[in-house]
Amino acid sequence: MPHMLKSNSFRAQDIHIHQDLLCTAPSALSRKRERKPGTELQKEKEDKPGYAGCILCHPDVKKQKNPAGTIHEVSIPGKVSSFLNDYPYLPHEHRLYFLWSPDEQIRQPVCHKYRIGDFGPPEMYWLLRACREDAKRFQLPPESADRLRLIAGFNIGDLAGQSVPHFHLQSGWEVVLQPREFTEPELSLYFRELHAEDLIVFENDRYRIVAPWTPGGKYAVDFYFRGKNEITQLHDDDLKTFAVVGEAILRIYHKYLGITNVNIVMRGSVKDCRTEPLQMHFVPRVNLAAMYEILGVNVVDTFPQSIAAEFRRAHIDPARGEILPWYELFESVHLFDPEAAFHARATALVGSGNAEGTRPQTIDPLAPLGNPSGGAVGRVVRRSKSSAANSR
Repeated sequence: MPHMLKSNSFRAQDIHIHQDLLCTAPSALSRKRERKPGTELQKEKEDKPGYAGCILCHPDVKKQKNPAGTIHEVSIPGKVSSFLNDYPYLPHEHRLYFLWSPDEQIRQPVCHKYRIGDFGPPEMYWLLRACREDAKRFQLPPESADRLRLIAGFNIGDLAGQSVPHFHLQSGWEVVLQPREFTEPELSLYFRELHAEDLIVFENDRYRIVAPWTPGGKYAVDFYFRGKNEITQLHDDDLKTFAVVGEAILRIYHKYLGITNVNIVMRGSVKDCRTEPLQMHFVPRVNLAAMYEILGVNVVDTFPQSIAAEFRRAHIDPARGEILPWYELFESVHLFDPEAAFHARATALVGSGNAEGTRPQTIDPLAPLGNPSGGAVGRVVRRSKSSAANSR
């Protein structure tokens, strides 16, 4: 059986072209680029229309801007609304999901968020849950013989394509023109080779965090749901786990790497098939697409070993926010109550009397109930000496 991780090295310039079993495009990696100073300017997303002009917060504003556009539909009462994309590029059910409340006192301070530092577990959990429920109900058009796959994800920041200053999940069904099928022996060898390259940042019997052999962007990282192939297979505990761990990954990007533009993209198998593992790609947008990317090769400034080292090291700077080691973070997921987190944030923010344009205080979603802003477990924590290094 051939190797699953491939590399062509051109040592005169110390350039490496990486490909692997699961990648969708090769990556060009350069030691000289990895050492070069400076990146694209990373700016926080701005809210130029303001809350009053937000098409996600105000159905009437959306209607005024596009009278022929689709209308808001409640996906989860009191928490999530959605509508079909007025300008779709996915052929079936291209939809936007976003936090929404009929109570305007809750809607503005709780739901209308757009900066990476405010993207939290409630957004990840509730929006993915709404998307999962719609995916369960989706039926293949009877007149079609196409093979369809759900694509879903978040665009955070201008460089990542976040056009609306209000966090939302986009999803839709693509027509798979060239289906890929991977056997269990191939996948087993693939992950054994990742182990051999020391690129498995964390794994247990249900999840993996991997520094990809063929990264799609600087400090890209992949989250795998082990034994799962489609979003419809995810249980609520899986969504809770991803919400908690995904937020920690974003905090590393934001607070430790200065990255504010990130795509989070879900990829899995063709509908009703079990041919590809379900994974979430975290791809920071640091370099603008240029010549080589147009030809289908990603130019990436971090080698996979550098990505693994960054996500494996301890992140314990109090000024940036201390993040639990991966093992402890996964163990803490049971403390996250999505319902309580949503309402605790609503109560705290509405009660604080924040005016439009200010950044309200954030509530730790993992804090014990009854003490929503404190506790030993959460996004900012004090760690014992015995947990000074990230678990592998």
